[in-house]
Amino acid sequence: EVTGIDVFVDGPTNLALGDRVASELFEIVAEALSNVRRHTTAQRASIAVTRRPHSITITVENESPGGEAAPFAPRSIEEHAMALGGTLSIQRSHATTAVIITIPL
Repeated sequence: EVTGIDVFVDGPTNLALGDRVASELFEIVAEALSNVRRHTTAQRASIAVTRRPHSITITVENESPGGEAAPFAPRSIEEHAMALGGTLSIQRSHATTAVIITIPL
């Protein structure tokens, strides 16, 4: 609601995470959505959360109308991920851009 972007969220309802990891992941997702709002004209985004036995992956994907997005590196999000021992990757297609954050648990 704050970003003005329609956001679809898919993932488990109970992740059983510690407070620090949960708080950091919330901040990462909030920043990713803020980046979508500030740096694109996307009206929709999706957040997919995947929990595995030893990691959690969050994918924040937005539409890229006309392939508008220039190459980028969300440094702050990457710093958050790295502080938790995780990684960040970017996947782009002609229609979407996805920021993928994986954190070990």
